[in-house]
Amino acid sequence: MNASALRILITGATGCAGSHLSELAVSRQAVAFGMAHAGSFRPGVAGRHVDLADSAALDSFVREVQPEWVFHLAALIPGAIDSATPERTIAVNITGTAHLLDTVRRIAPDARVLIAGSSAIYGRPADPTQPITEDAPLQPQSLYATTKAAQDLLAVQFFIRPGHANRPTWYARRLRGRWPGSKSDCRNRSFARSP
Repeated sequence: MNASALRILITGATGCAGSHLSELAVSRQAVAFGMAHAGSFRPGVAGRHVDLADSAALDSFVREVQPEWVFHLAALIPGAIDSATPERTIAVNITGTAHLLDTVRRIAPDARVLIAGSSAIYGRPADPTQPITEDAPLQPQSLYATTKAAQDLLAVQFFIRPGHANRPTWYARRLRGRWPGSKSDCRNRSFARSP
């Protein structure tokens, strides 16, 4: 293993996006660590089943990993899995994100963080023929979308928190889609239009 290889932590590493990012990280020679509530980790990924709502377990894993990058892809979607009750969805998607950001701030303060968002935070556009821009108002119309909007706001707070020098933080909003090889509704639709 390359001693200078990038150390990355992927939450939701057994999910749609996480499994693809895991494969990419391994193929690029990164030292990849994954966490998820269930599922099998890709070969080459040092994975552990960690509950984002368990701050002590999260602290322990991040302390062990010491990531340079954190890709927060984990989220529960009500109806997608049996355990995604409204209470559990809020605990994982909102409280878990707050735990993760606080853990990174305390234990891996130099890590760069990317939080996977969703265009669902914008709700239905007034004119569906026009693209949604980041200037659109937040109008979540489901519990999932509401929790993703909260993650967005937590990412902003993590970035601007006084005394923390605007730590590198990104929040990427993806459109709903299906990933290659996925049986679930995680399609990766094109969001760019041809002229």
